[in-house]
Amino acid sequence: MFLGLSAVWADDSEFRLIRDVTVPNNISPYVAKHSDAPILWHSLAPRSLKLARNLNRPLLVTSGYLSCYWCHRMAEDTFSNPELAEFINHHFVPVVMDREVHVEEDRSLQSFMQETRGISGWPVAVIMTPQGYPVFGYTYTGPAALMTSLQDFIANWKLSASGISDSAYADSQVRRQNMLSGDRPVEGLPPLDLLQRFLVQANAATDMTFGGFGMGTKFPFVPQMNVLVELSALNPDPEIMAFIDITLNTMLDSAVTDPIEGGVFRYSETRAWSKPHFEQMLYNQALMSKLLLRASAVLRNDRYRAAGLKMLDHMVKNFKLDSGWYASSLSAVSSDGVDGGYYLWTQTQLEEVFGSDWMRRIEDRLPDEDSVLPAPLESVAETRMTILMHRSDRPRERDDKPVLGWNGLVLSAMAYGAALDDRFIGDAQTLAKLLIQETQRDNLSVIAGDEKAQSSTLETYVQVAGGLLDWWQLADDPEVFDRVLELLNESVVKFREREYWTEAETLLPEAGMGTVAVPDRQIPSASGQWYRLAMLMRSVDPELTEALAETMQEMETIQSSVMHEEAFYHATYILARVLKDLSGRS
Repeated sequence: MFLGLSAVWADDSEFRLIRDVTVPNNISPYVAKHSDAPILWHSLAPRSLKLARNLNRPLLVTSGYLSCYWCHRMAEDTFSNPELAEFINHHFVPVVMDREVHVEEDRSLQSFMQETRGISGWPVAVIMTPQGYPVFGYTYTGPAALMTSLQDFIANWKLSASGISDSAYADSQVRRQNMLSGDRPVEGLPPLDLLQRFLVQANAATDMTFGGFGMGTKFPFVPQMNVLVELSALNPDPEIMAFIDITLNTMLDSAVTDPIEGGVFRYSETRAWSKPHFEQMLYNQALMSKLLLRASAVLRNDRYRAAGLKMLDHMVKNFKLDSGWYASSLSAVSSDGVDGGYYLWTQTQLEEVFGSDWMRRIEDRLPDEDSVLPAPLESVAETRMTILMHRSDRPRERDDKPVLGWNGLVLSAMAYGAALDDRFIGDAQTLAKLLIQETQRDNLSVIAGDEKAQSSTLETYVQVAGGLLDWWQLADDPEVFDRVLELLNESVVKFREREYWTEAETLLPEAGMGTVAVPDRQIPSASGQWYRLAMLMRSVDPELTEALAETMQEMETIQSSVMHEEAFYHATYILARVLKDLSGRS
């Protein structure tokens, strides 16, 4: 036996992998699903990387998540192919990881794909040298095409393994240097100038017909929408407010929002929000519900309030676990493998339930597709209940792993909702207690309750701190305030060195590089949120929070050079910085 059940000798001359025994017991349901696959998958762990080095075998690392439709498709269409599996088992150390667990490693794979292939997304599969440097990557690929490509690679690997490894290492160093040079520390970027840059860039990307940013694939871009809402609260601008209304109303009327239960899908492939990817992520529900509730207050629109509260109800009903934690996602894939099958109907099914004149009662939110995404038009409450009753007979897979940081986002939304409607107070209080208890650990794991985890992320610390601070503003519990302060201080110790933030402790060498300013992604920037939370804490008790002042001063003095060129992706920090200056002048 060699390396603790990771491999065995098949005979005197051939080495054969056996399945990594940690896969079936993995905290990720996505990884655990690979336990019975013909590919002998390993978890992403130090022993897997050590095995690749000892064997001088390339790694094949794939990353995905349970609710992703194309991840299911590649697992079933490609990785279940016996001939392909045999080839991979014989020539690679195959590694499967959950992008929601290994956040920073996944980001490094996505960045590599974007730079080298001009594409990214899930699933992703990347060939790596035994030392962990990427060589070539794939998104969804059929078995024949993947087999041909892997065979070509192995033929070259046999001819010049050292040459490929040296080239991959050199390319990695170039990428690292490019990132460092693009994200170099600079001084003298006035906050109002950065805000003006953000507004110019946001305006250039706005779609005044369908709302949102861009003219193709549509994501919610909640961090940027948050900034526009808060600016409207400070200084109402008719054009900005009109854009917010167009965006939110179009989303609520489109296929990207479930008209029955009120959840929001991750994104749409079309400009008009008319072709959604049907997975529902917990972070989307939390961020969108809070955005809707805040927009309701600022724009005085009761529709947004009702939609935001409905989304909170949806989280409580469909995401909440018996433990009180919230699951990470609802799968896009129905039990028969159909993307969106839980939500979609055929015309025949609608006729059986509502009669031949069903179109009088129901709007089809997917008019250009064969399937129908029904939204009530007439007898709204009765029609919704009828659809929901029939849905209850349809299985919908849920990823029950509780992502700790995302639960912090839920608490933030629940606290805001509880201030408007006290029926959410109990749910918010339960979650706050769980987060307080979980944060007693020395190291916050990415997944709540993962006692084996050795690493954490800046995002986890900041999102939990943000949820607890929002709850404290409602509950006024000194223990909660003190815990937020501890989390912000701990995050500086763990993730900041000089003027750089490190987003996570990582296993792959190209992941976890320091950055001056973390950008806004679909989730607000961890460094921008840290600054915002520190600013709020300082406004409550400057003396108690003096330890935060030094880091805040560093962030105010030294920014990232990319912040000026890509201000749109640093909206969270820019707004917080402007608000601090405005409060200081008042």
